[in-house]
Parts: sequence; structure tokens; C-alpha cells
Amino acid sequence: MKINIFFFFILTTFGISAQNFKGIVYDRTSNKPIIDANVYIKNSDFGDKTNKKGRFNIKISSRTFTNDTLVISHISYNTVKIIKSDFI
Repeated sequence: MKINIFFFFILTTFGISAQNFKGIVYDRTSNKPIIDANVYIKNSDFGDKTNKKGRFNIKISSRTFTNDTLVISHISYNTVKIIKSDFI
């Protein structure tokens, strides 16, 4: 049985050249971090894998991601897709 996941994120801007997109992915039921979840911007080279604390950090170039989709996936969980306009 696959379980839904939840994530918390922080978007920080460092000048005009790049942004860091940080967050934590955790199990909505147990509130435990999800290790080795893939977190990435769909159709791009930007992504990361969560660590043992469920944390990820995606460094995004200055390219504007207007309607891009953040994807969070793990073999034991349902895949979550979020359009940028839903969280920024």
C-alpha cells in the first residue's frame, strides 16, 4: 500500500543568478522523514534526493520557472506533483 507524502519547503534567493529551493519530505501519517525520495523540477536538470532527515536542497539557475512542476517521488509512496504557482 502506498502512503501519501507531505513536504515543507523554503525558497531562498541569492542575488539574481541563482535560487536555493530547500525543504523536508515526511510521511503525513507518522511524521517521520522520508529518506531517498527524489525531488526535482519536471523537464529540467534540477533535482536532489532527500537525506536521512528528509531534507533536500535544489540549486536553481536564474532561469524563470513560471509554470514548472515540482515532483516528489519514492518507491513506497504516491508521487506528488505540484505546479509552481501553487506554492510560490
